[in-house]
Amino acid sequence: MHPSRLAERWNHKCAYCNRPLDLTLPYKDPYAATCDHFIPRAKGGRRSTTNSVFACKTCNNEKGSVDPRRLLWVWLRIDPRGLMNALLVALDDPTATPPTLKIVVDNTSEDVS
Repeated sequence: MHPSRLAERWNHKCAYCNRPLDLTLPYKDPYAATCDHFIPRAKGGRRSTTNSVFACKTCNNEKGSVDPRRLLWVWLRIDPRGLMNALLVALDDPTATPPTLKIVVDNTSEDVS
């Protein structure tokens, strides 16, 4: 997906920290806009629209190759299938502005104990 289309899809804000992002910042800037593979490619994630999120360089680097599905399950006790379904629904409508991932997590949290 072209960076400007990804930026529009995420309302020009980082999917993780909700910071407004500027596509013109140089990559060396800690808040440069990046495309993050939500499920890291190293963990089996694909290069696809549904696996791409708009993120600042700082958040992208901090997340690294951590698989958020494992993080959600182990630390937050959230069923990752609920989050992925919410993301897929949000990304299915290109005219919709999806909420930040934090808000999506809050809306899909459930007790899986």
